[in-house]
Amino acid sequence: MTSVLQRFSDLDSITSLADWPRLVSRAGLYESEAWSRFIAQSDELVTTYVVAKHADTVSCVLPLYAWRSLPGILMHQHGSEIRVLSGLICDIRATLRGAWWAGTVGSHTNELRLATGNVANEPDRDLLAATTRIANREGRPLLFPHLTSAAAAGLLGVLGDELQLLAIDAVAYLDVGAGDFNTYLGSLSRNRRRSALHEMRRFERSGYSLTIGAMPERLDVMARLMCEVLSRHHYPIDMPRVRRYLLRLANALGNQAIVISAARADLMVGFSLLLSWGTELHAYKLGLDYERNAGHDVYFNVGYYGPIQLAATNAPRRLYLGSGALKVKLMRGAALETRWLGVWGLVNTDRLCSAARKWNEVQRASFCRLLAEHGRSLRPGDLAMFSRVTAA
Repeated sequence: MTSVLQRFSDLDSITSLADWPRLVSRAGLYESEAWSRFIAQSDELVTTYVVAKHADTVSCVLPLYAWRSLPGILMHQHGSEIRVLSGLICDIRATLRGAWWAGTVGSHTNELRLATGNVANEPDRDLLAATTRIANREGRPLLFPHLTSAAAAGLLGVLGDELQLLAIDAVAYLDVGAGDFNTYLGSLSRNRRRSALHEMRRFERSGYSLTIGAMPERLDVMARLMCEVLSRHHYPIDMPRVRRYLLRLANALGNQAIVISAARADLMVGFSLLLSWGTELHAYKLGLDYERNAGHDVYFNVGYYGPIQLAATNAPRRLYLGSGALKVKLMRGAALETRWLGVWGLVNTDRLCSAARKWNEVQRASFCRLLAEHGRSLRPGDLAMFSRVTAA
């Protein structure tokens, strides 16, 4: 029988467990030890780890994160979830202040692999039962951000009707096969291939070039360019905090954090921060100098063509391109994966259930319409999840 060992409040206690190497070997980027150390060093979060064992062997771990400050960095990291919940919950600030964010935070993907026992894609039932008991006793809702459809289905299989699932957004991705960048270009339509070549040549004719390097080399410039993007999207700006954020990420991920930068005469005007993990490459952050970028296609080269070229050097790889500018990315060959927010423990469940069903119907129609414009459709796993959460 599975039993909860205890709650831990520091990562070193978890990583010192004898079974940790086996557990973390199945983790993706956003549940890895490197990512966990990056998150644990944040002064904006309080972290709790719930650990379960079976027959004296640690079988699974569920990290829980509580944010100290609102809205600030929380809006930056989970703006999509908060905007959706704000339309469904009256007292959103109280909800967020007390909530535990489960599995991972600050990411584009939550697979709950560390919380999975022996059943593929299904979190350990006793671990979740213990977690919900603790959350209920402390009056905390549980929020599971950016779940894949597989993780959402597994979580729904355990928590049932007590869990509400909301389609938050979609993440663009591109499977880059073996071969050079010309293989990618050859997969595009004639008109789109001509447009891509034009964007790359105009970038080069303007005197810009792409370079690949490590993060610590240009942190001050990167922080400034990242703040320009945040400001353009109306997020609060704190350049020293952004610089500390980038430094923590560089220290935690080391050479797995890769920067593709666009520069002319040694002046950086844009960058894309990518995180490499196994056969995956995640485009994580973007920085742009909007004034100097005008008319030079820096965004497309540093944020799209450069990462594809990098992925092609060590193919096959899946390149994740984030959840913004989806139409632009679909036009350039990307596909989409739906991401879900799991919500447990909120009051007024009947109202939330009805509102969630309507929201998911709108999201399904929106995603289908966007994909159809580019000759694509929802992935089977995403379509199955939409069918489950919109059924009367």
